Parts: sequence; C-alpha cells; structure tokens
Amino acid sequence: MLARPVGQQTTNHYTLLGGSADLIDSNTKLSYYNEYIAGVEYELPRNLTLGVRYVHRDIGRVLEDV
Repeated sequence: MLARPVGQQTTNHYTLLGGSADLIDSNTKLSYYNEYIAGVEYELPRNLTLGVRYVHRDIGRVLEDV
C-alpha cells in the first residue's frame, strides 16, 4: 500500500513575472517603420562585381510595454 501526503502541498519551482494580461489603451495605434533601400552594382571584367547599397530605416511609432 502506498502512503499519500496529508495536508496542503504547494511547490513553487519558479515564478513567472509579467505573465498576466496587460491593459491596453483604447486609443493605441499600431507601430510602424519606413525603410528605403537604394543600390547600384557594376560588373567589371574577370567576374568581379562592384556594388554600393544604402539602407535607411526610420521608426515612426513604437508600442512599448510599460
């Protein structure tokens, strides 16, 4: 016959922080960013390629968890 524990048994091996639902403002808008890319490539003799690329990223709106 197996012995069973008696009374209330509670074991907490870890605590999850931030695991609950957050309140969200009803006037909140989506976050977005703009990205512009420009580039040029030129093929030189003997299988050599020369190229220049420019990437501009602009974050317009950020949604943060406070």
